[in-house]
Amino acid sequence: MMYPKSILLWRKIVREFNYKGIFWEINPKPFPILVISGYTRSGTTYLGKILSSILKARYLHEPLNPDIVKEINFFHPREAAKTILNNERYINAIKFVLGPNFRCNRDAIDQGHRIFYKDRIIKIVRANFYLDVLSKIFPGIKFCIIIRNPASAIASRIKKGWDIPDQSKCLIDILTKLTPEQRVKIKEIESIHEKLALSWCLDNFMALRNLNNKNFKFVFYEHLILDPFKQLKQILEFMGKKVLDKKIIHEIKIYNLDAPKKKEKLIKGWEGIIKEEQLNEVINIVYIFNLSHLYDFYNGLPKVQNLQ
Repeated sequence: MMYPKSILLWRKIVREFNYKGIFWEINPKPFPILVISGYTRSGTTYLGKILSSILKARYLHEPLNPDIVKEINFFHPREAAKTILNNERYINAIKFVLGPNFRCNRDAIDQGHRIFYKDRIIKIVRANFYLDVLSKIFPGIKFCIIIRNPASAIASRIKKGWDIPDQSKCLIDILTKLTPEQRVKIKEIESIHEKLALSWCLDNFMALRNLNNKNFKFVFYEHLILDPFKQLKQILEFMGKKVLDKKIIHEIKIYNLDAPKKKEKLIKGWEGIIKEEQLNEVINIVYIFNLSHLYDFYNGLPKVQNLQ
């Protein structure tokens, strides 16, 4: 299902206004209603766009990317929490970029299709190491963290031709929390699949520290794909938003989340890209970092229904 041509044309026109920063937030709040995060290629963009469409909210795509946003060009691409904490320059920059007055004349940031917005949803994958710091900067802010089978996420990165995420700066936040075996393994890994598996483990290891925080909701990507209505309904309830079921169903059809063949392809996305030997390398790294309880690597699905 797609939008009619007239609506697509209107959205294209309005998007040009968004590029130029011509839009308004109704009753703007100092912080977004939701921050969506997770490891790259885990469905964060999908979720951000569909929720913003359902709620008529402004959607900001990676506003904490220092390569694009000049206001934070002094940040490392994956900054350390210790650097940000108690540093007014960093904190003020984050408050501005995630605030209602921020405008960025780049397609990559503001991806809205409206002139007036009710709320603001942020999607970021570069802040997994300092989500708890964002929670302190914006008390009461809600976070939704998506976790995807590492083999599928890694295969998707490889297919895109993306480099390994640079986590060198933020490693200082985690080294003291690792076992001697884990610290040794970080120095020993050589293959690209091991390095990507390590980056997946570290991102999720740090995000999962917030598991008991009531303002954090953890969602499995595979559950979102298999039963989008149930998962979206739960996320909206977590946000305190009441939305008609028919509105959610309409957006699921628009975003083609109800196609059976697409579901199967997305769930076992590594098949044909990662060979058995490479998959075993990934599984070994995930096991060493004590995250093997999350997934069954043979059917591609989570081992648990809910983390919280």
